[in-house]
Amino acid sequence: MTGDEFDAEIRRLGFTQLSFADYAGIGGRTARTYAAKGPPPLAEVLLRLLAQVHVPGGWRGNRLREAPSIRETREAIEPAVQHIIGRAVEQHWDPTTIADALSAIADELRQGSAIEPRRATSA
Repeated sequence: MTGDEFDAEIRRLGFTQLSFADYAGIGGRTARTYAAKGPPPLAEVLLRLLAQVHVPGGWRGNRLREAPSIRETREAIEPAVQHIIGRAVEQHWDPTTIADALSAIADELRQGSAIEPRRATSA
């Protein structure tokens, strides 16, 4: 992954170099170096994993982002959903049953009975 590819990927995820550094727990100088020279192999793997599960939103800079469009929402969540569906199919789950389950989840979201955000649990 080149520096330009790294920079494009973090921006696609809704980060600036500085906000990504804060999110990832690395220094701003490190993020700038990754954007200039490319990240090391492990950071590239972790960024690709993050891209599969990250849903951008919340704050952008010092202001709250506007709600994403349907297209932006789909682009944000589709990789994670496709990954989960792919794993289910690999385990020989019935595609029709998977589709029915996704429809039931969509219906619950439309009715306002969406799944509560996950909270950290104490061990």
